[in-house]
Amino acid sequence: MIDTLEQLYVQQLRDLFSAETLLCDALGTLANAATHKDLREAFEVHLEQSRQQRHRIDQILESIGEQPTDTVCAPMEGMIAASNEMIREASHENIRDAGLIAMAQRITHYEAAAYSTVIGFTHALKRKNDRRPMEDSLRESREASENLARIATRTVDRAAAA
Repeated sequence: MIDTLEQLYVQQLRDLFSAETLLCDALGTLANAATHKDLREAFEVHLEQSRQQRHRIDQILESIGEQPTDTVCAPMEGMIAASNEMIREASHENIRDAGLIAMAQRITHYEAAAYSTVIGFTHALKRKNDRRPMEDSLRESREASENLARIATRTVDRAAAA
């Protein structure tokens, strides 16, 4: 049972840790499925960022005497499953790359929403030391989304439409 904002904060951090762990496992698959060089590189960069984001969350949990649990982030698990299904179903590499971007955009938006929520909790709980790392993770998630959008509009979507 969650009775306090502090407990909800811990639960959300654990959920984010799970999301980043699942994403770390999935980004290699997404990178391998991508045929466009810039898209593959974007997934590789996102993988490094996700590892760093997971580390930040782990440090925050440790600083408050908590640790990650084996609870799985269901939304991230679902988005990754949908991504894998799209990889299997795409009939052409250009369509697959466009689909990979679509799925990755959903993932980065989920991350951004989750980090924004946690940042709000840091304000209310006066956890200044936690705020900055979460703001860094939010910025990285937004940058990943913007980079994916650039790749889509500059090359991948045009190739998929041809």
